[in-house]
Amino acid sequence: IRAALVAIGELEWRDQSIASLERWVDYLVAGLRFEDAALVRPFATWGVLRTARRRAETGRFTEGSSKRARGRIRAAVEILDWVSGERLTMSTLTQADADARLSGGPSTRELLRDFLTWCRSKRLVGQLHVPPRQARSVTPGLEMDQRWTLVERLLHDEALGLDLRVAGLLVLLFGQHLSRVVALRPHDVSVEDGEVLVSLGREPLRLPPLVDDLTL
Repeated sequence: IRAALVAIGELEWRDQSIASLERWVDYLVAGLRFEDAALVRPFATWGVLRTARRRAETGRFTEGSSKRARGRIRAAVEILDWVSGERLTMSTLTQADADARLSGGPSTRELLRDFLTWCRSKRLVGQLHVPPRQARSVTPGLEMDQRWTLVERLLHDEALGLDLRVAGLLVLLFGQHLSRVVALRPHDVSVEDGEVLVSLGREPLRLPPLVDDLTL
């Protein structure tokens, strides 16, 4: 209906993917505690949405870009939940605290670095050091949009072998070497408190929804 109204000049054109992302941010922030919303809202507005709008202006804001943007904002919420659960605040967060959070794995490190870098630019945290993620993918130089497109296919394309889907997801999402993935055995996968964990190193990986079901 909106497209028809735009076509006859009754409504102005707008990028529907950006509008959807903005509505999603409003809905997410509305459900947060006041102190968390006071950080997530500006991060989403100036750290994520501004970049998204610039990409949309040049036609480079894809479905993968939207998923990535939402993932960045969700990560900020998860970090704040963790800080609150540890009885900390962003202003009192120490390097040791950040290092403890970094132990969650490469994907955790990447998203934590994204949010903390923004917090540092706004002087909301001290001079915390978060090392950049070391790319260890078997597909060097893969664009982020291409990566998320592949992830989406691996999550839902039942025509692919289940073993290939799980292996690909562990590589794309967690930067794991295939040599580790192919060495997995049934006892390396466990369930604790309703969460699926995979042991690929010293610390087990907690798998996100969909990936956990496929792995099981």
